[in-house]
Amino acid sequence: MQITIWGANTQATVLAVPLLGVPTLKGDKGDPGEVSPEAQARIDAAIQVNANLTAVREEMESARGQAVASAGATAGDRVATGQDRGATATDRAQVAADRAAVEAARAAAEAAAIAAALNAGYFDTIALGRAAVADSEGFAVIAGGADGLSRASIFRRESATTQKLLVQIVSPSEIEAEVSARRALASDLANGAPRTDASVDLITLSNADGDADPIVVLRPGGVDFIPSSELGEKLAPLIAGDIGPLLPEQDFASAPDDDDAVPLLLIGDETASEGETLESGIVMRPDGLDFIPSQLLADRLAERLPEPSTATPLYQVGERGIHALDELDEIGGRLYPSISINGATRNAVIVAVYGQSNDDQYVMLDPLVWPNPPMPRHVLMLNDVSSVFGGLRGYTGGAPPDQHDLVPAREAATGVQSIGAAAAARFIELMGQPYKVAAVRGSSVGGTALIGNSATNGIWRGNTGELTPAWSRHTQDIRNCYLGLVALGYEVEAIHLLFGHGESDWNNASYAENLLTMMDEREALCAIDCPAVPVRWFLSQQGGRSVGTETLSSGGGRHRSRLEILDVEDARANALLTMPRYRFALGMSDDGAGGAQLDTIHMAYRSRVLIGETHAFAMQAVARGEDWYCPRMISATISSNEVVVDFRSLLPLVIDFGFCRVRRADAGFEIAQGAVPITGVRQTGARQITLTCATAPSIGQELSLAWRDLGVGEAADEYVASTSAIRDAFEAPSLFLPGERILRPAVGNRIYL
Repeated sequence: MQITIWGANTQATVLAVPLLGVPTLKGDKGDPGEVSPEAQARIDAAIQVNANLTAVREEMESARGQAVASAGATAGDRVATGQDRGATATDRAQVAADRAAVEAARAAAEAAAIAAALNAGYFDTIALGRAAVADSEGFAVIAGGADGLSRASIFRRESATTQKLLVQIVSPSEIEAEVSARRALASDLANGAPRTDASVDLITLSNADGDADPIVVLRPGGVDFIPSSELGEKLAPLIAGDIGPLLPEQDFASAPDDDDAVPLLLIGDETASEGETLESGIVMRPDGLDFIPSQLLADRLAERLPEPSTATPLYQVGERGIHALDELDEIGGRLYPSISINGATRNAVIVAVYGQSNDDQYVMLDPLVWPNPPMPRHVLMLNDVSSVFGGLRGYTGGAPPDQHDLVPAREAATGVQSIGAAAAARFIELMGQPYKVAAVRGSSVGGTALIGNSATNGIWRGNTGELTPAWSRHTQDIRNCYLGLVALGYEVEAIHLLFGHGESDWNNASYAENLLTMMDEREALCAIDCPAVPVRWFLSQQGGRSVGTETLSSGGGRHRSRLEILDVEDARANALLTMPRYRFALGMSDDGAGGAQLDTIHMAYRSRVLIGETHAFAMQAVARGEDWYCPRMISATISSNEVVVDFRSLLPLVIDFGFCRVRRADAGFEIAQGAVPITGVRQTGARQITLTCATAPSIGQELSLAWRDLGVGEAADEYVASTSAIRDAFEAPSLFLPGERILRPAVGNRIYL
């Protein structure tokens, strides 16, 4: 093939290189014999081409090195370099001659191996051929055999187990295709491809004497990059003969032009304004260098680019450890999670918090962990945030407007830390994509029993049997959350009722019975207001107080309602006890005199976040059809002065004195209200704890765990009196409070020996 520089009317050949020729194979196999003159000629041509190409490549590399070295020198160095150039050329010629001799010897050896292989004939596999010859001898192997060769190949044996490939024998059809391709490329280079810019001479350089025939004409066509006008400006003095020493500004990197900000190639979304990221496309701009992209490159890239994306842009929607991206739609001037995800309607849940002051109603003096939930657009709330009640907080009095406008909770003017918002945000994160949305509502009322002491007091009924305003507001809240989600277009899949209560019913002997009846009525109302949406209850066992003894009806932790909540869990298939709250710290509250005090019953804001996250793990388990329950004592056996206690738990037990304050070495166990001292606690099975006692216990005595009062000489602190060191092996990091853990402690309970 000839590489040619074209002028307007003439051409000059600067290098002639024949097409690569290698032996061809007429059939799959040949008989051993002499090499034919035709085959020998092709072999010689292949060897010669290899030598020619090697020599040319080395000369080009050497020349390029010289050019780089020359360009980097000072003007004085360049003059000296010009004086030495003749000697360098002579040395280079001698090196090339030496290399050519080495290559000739190598080529002769390979030619001999090829000839020997042709004489030996063609073997079916490489192994057979290698076994049939000695080291340094050649052998030929057919194409399409067990070795998977695509072409018949000639090898030289290196050892009994290795060989070197010398030649692949191409078919005549392959050679013809190669010749056709190269001819087409030569035609494109000579004449310019038929494209919009092919007829324009980008650079036309003439002799210094004004010869009408240009020496160099460079056109686009057939290549990816075309020369810039700056290259012509730099080459002009060289072509004119006014070479001289190269000045720094004449080096091969040009300064940017005035038009460098104009896109040279813009493929894809042509409507994107400057500075925007194209949905699908490529922008190339001139940078003052010598070559710019050609139309051919633009066309080829355009053919391979994907169609511009029509997907809704993704937004960062997570905060505080939740790294989430999602699609948002503008509805009524606000951004909400997109209603449709991959052609399916996005699912939603209602998270309704109900109970007493510890459940999103009481205002503490602790700093807020966050002002808004970590998924502030996926956690929604009813739009009455300007009031002193509602939003994410329970009621302090009055009646909320009866409307179902839901807004992102990022707009919440929260005055308290929300258990419900923490639960909803972590639940959404745990369930993963496509992310759900949650309408969260706090409806709790502080200091109120299930059945109140007046006609209007009580979170369910008054003392006359009538439903209370608090109950009616709770009904309205759930209904409006449902209507709001449906109005936005979401599919409501469940109502999650987070119920925390018991302090105002500490010693009510009918607590479990009343609570079960209340739950029946709530589910009946939900069936009317939210048709076909299942209700799931997530209960928690209250911790008690940090002060007081059994002589105080509201002190300590030996309270009947703490036990009866276990009976409620056992009696209801759609209810589970998520956690005992004794593991969470108390917070700071108003002392009534303008100062702050450590509260004896109300949880800290940090604790509310952890309570919410724990609910979220239980909600995830229920949504996936998995189990969730806390460890619970089920039996105890006396053996001399030891008591072997068996537990029901999902995972093996762990004795852990670090997750809350345990004031005694007994890990929270007590026998006969402390009458039988416990001197040792050890784990004797996956779900078994053995207690060592100072004296032998008796049958019928009470064994309790996390169900005691503050003892004589024990000081109140940030934890309630009745705690435990027993939990199961479940453990997960808190996303919202780094360093904190989500655990599953044993519930407070008592059984009899």
